[in-house]
Amino acid sequence: MRYLGTSLTLVAGLAALPAGSQETGGIIARFEFLQRVESVSNQDLNPGQTGTETISTSNFAYTLESKTRQSDLSLRLHTALRAPLAGSNDDTDFDNSGAILRYTHRAPGARISVYGLLNHRELAHLRSFDLVDENTIIDDTDDLGGTGTRTNARLRLDAQFRENRRFGWGLSFGTAALRYKNLSAGSTLRDVDSYNAALNTRFDLSPEVQLTSRFSYSQSEEEGSARSSTRGADFGISVQRPIGELRSALSFAWPNQSADRVSWTVGAARDLKQGGRVSFDIGGSFADGRDTAVVGRFDYLHQLSKVSQISVNLNRLVSDNSDGSVVLRTTGRLGYGLALSDLTSLNFDVNYLDRDTLNSTDELTEYGVSLSVSHQLTREWNLNVGVSRTERDEFGSARATSDAVFFSLQRAWDAKF
Repeated sequence: MRYLGTSLTLVAGLAALPAGSQETGGIIARFEFLQRVESVSNQDLNPGQTGTETISTSNFAYTLESKTRQSDLSLRLHTALRAPLAGSNDDTDFDNSGAILRYTHRAPGARISVYGLLNHRELAHLRSFDLVDENTIIDDTDDLGGTGTRTNARLRLDAQFRENRRFGWGLSFGTAALRYKNLSAGSTLRDVDSYNAALNTRFDLSPEVQLTSRFSYSQSEEEGSARSSTRGADFGISVQRPIGELRSALSFAWPNQSADRVSWTVGAARDLKQGGRVSFDIGGSFADGRDTAVVGRFDYLHQLSKVSQISVNLNRLVSDNSDGSVVLRTTGRLGYGLALSDLTSLNFDVNYLDRDTLNSTDELTEYGVSLSVSHQLTREWNLNVGVSRTERDEFGSARATSDAVFFSLQRAWDAKF
């Protein structure tokens, strides 16, 4: 737990730094409250479980933001009070509690950014999608069965230099710690410490052509397993054309506990006339002539009309777990929004995750679908009503399904200092 304490100290210290040197803009504070009541079957997503529970969740969040000509700071504190109302013997407790820090400082030709996170979750309330953020797919995303508590602490530092020059470079450092307590019998989850560092470069051959490179090293140590590490090298080229951006990337990975890998992708990106953007990269990952996998990414955002919008994200990658296994993960999300009136909107969301451990039969698929209607009751209060379904299918286990009906009330209060 010493890593968690160190991360907390750094987060608190970094958050305090800009407060004494505000230039302009002041500080904006926001308090958010969301009250959600749901009736959900098979809350723990266990095969064969059919019981229905009614749960009240009160979500609280407090955010401080500061913007000046040189720096941006955001510190968010959040927690949720879960209270079973019917069909459950669980006690009232706090869940999803933690803090998120983002800080960026800009100087002529340079930019330094800090990201810190501390989060505490109850495993029984988690879905795999909750652990996939914009940049990371965490090792234990697909091993969430049973009960217990999960604490995640992360700290990352990025520094970029010579951003307005023909040649630029940067450094990044990161550390993360996962801690578990009170796990149910048979759980395979273990404490993990990980570290990573990278050096990146950028060279503009011309205003239209850019070369990039990245050299990285990562190390992780799972409780009860040998320490694993991976060295990596990535090279890319992008060309700006009237039709959009064309690009290609070549990546090498040298793990110490599995076969070396080479990945190659080609891609493009283009702004859409009606508003939006489409971007894709597709290629293959090859491991010493053995396993070959299709990898890539697809992002699509389009304003279909004045009242509707669609977004699609799909990501497929090969990664090394802290226990030395190699995993092919596919994550996806589809979101559709339709304004029914000035005050009412319809929202449809689909989340998808597939994990395939290479050279084994271990595979898991999970998806979630939700349909909701949002209505602005007053200028301050918003009502949301909907239904959802989550399904998990894991090799060696029966399929598990959870259905829910929910409604929520939400409001935010803003203040400027």
